[in-house]
Amino acid sequence: MLFCFSRHQDFLKTIQRYQILKVGIFFYFDSSLAL
Repeated sequence: MLFCFSRHQDFLKTIQRYQILKVGIFFYFDSSLAL
């Protein structure tokens, strides 16, 4: 049960990291296109 919960926390952290990365890439390309 506890192991499952920690796995779920890791999964959520991975999703958050991916979303931050996706937004970062989007802004990077957006700013490079603006230049």
